[in-house]
Amino acid sequence: MDTLEPMIEGLEDYDPFGLELSLFERDVHLLVLGTFGAAIAKLSEETDRNVAEIESLVKKYGGSSRLDDEYVETLSTHSDQTKFLRNNALVALVSRLQAAFLWMVRDARVFVTPPAPRNRTDRFKDKGEWGSILNNIEQRFGIDFPATITDFLWPMVAARNRIVHHGADPYERRPDGTPDLNSASAFLEYVSAQGEIDFGSAKLDLNAKAAVSLVRFAATEFRSLQVRNPSP
Repeated sequence: MDTLEPMIEGLEDYDPFGLELSLFERDVHLLVLGTFGAAIAKLSEETDRNVAEIESLVKKYGGSSRLDDEYVETLSTHSDQTKFLRNNALVALVSRLQAAFLWMVRDARVFVTPPAPRNRTDRFKDKGEWGSILNNIEQRFGIDFPATITDFLWPMVAARNRIVHHGADPYERRPDGTPDLNSASAFLEYVSAQGEIDFGSAKLDLNAKAAVSLVRFAATEFRSLQVRNPSP
């Protein structure tokens, strides 16, 4: 028993929520943004080399329709691959964000004595799986998520869901095969003028920062609950 008491007392200082925040930040910068950046750098290097070879041939032999086609195809392939990688990075970001919240809820059930349950308000009732996650936290633990830190979440998740199931095509199809432009209304900011899910690297960076801020808010609130109402 004597050897166990220091371990039990030490649990009072253990902050699983701060730990998850640190792990989340690391994974976002290393596995999501870092992997994306490294892949883009590699693709750009290959594209620049291929373009230089084509331009060298043009200088040596003069222009031709074949070289023109290869030039256009090289740039088009680079653009398509960049969009593919960026879309995958968005999917990875949302998946890692969800994992962070599920881990924090799991830890809260172990380390926190929740306050009296709230009446069900279902503030996020029409927001799908993510709405259920936030509603559960608000009702079970009394943590209120302000709109200023959750507004980014809904279009990002809607775009992610579309990417997972339909690739870069943002639109549902009508019976006659034409695109239903209204079907992408939940994530219009992720749709390019060319009618694809293509949102630019700046948007990915902003989402990553917003995701870290959301996890930091939740981690801080859970830790405050842990300090005030530790699990017996």
